Amino acid sequence: MPAKPPRSLESIKRKQLEDLARASVVDEAGALELKLAPHRADLKRLEELRKTIRGWYDTEPAGMTFSPHGDEYFAMVGACGFQTRIHDMLAVFQHAGEEEFLGACSLSLDALGSIVPSSLVSAVTAKEQTGPRSLALQPIRPAK
Repeated sequence: MPAKPPRSLESIKRKQLEDLARASVVDEAGALELKLAPHRADLKRLEELRKTIRGWYDTEPAGMTFSPHGDEYFAMVGACGFQTRIHDMLAVFQHAGEEEFLGACSLSLDALGSIVPSSLVSAVTAKEQTGPRSLALQPIRPAK
């Protein structure tokens, strides 16, 4: 294997500046992680409560808003947001053509599993390591 060419002074300085900037971001994220740690359970519970409140209106007309009240607070539950979906796939297929259509298609694994047998799902899918990376922040020194 050929030796790597020596790095220029400019590239070394650029790398040092990048390392300093990254260190600052990591330290800020770690400090926030430590600061928010005592509130994790409360934040999780808050999301559960918000989901419950929204769920009270799942069967109501999408355009309506609601204001449930407690003794100390009231909530403002907005109308459902708009989502666009394709309702005529055949028209898109006919316009785009098979190759372009199939190149643009994506199908969730749940949707795929609901229309084909599991033996075919495993035959036509591949697991790749392309998902988001995990991140854990740990103090270098014990907390004071």
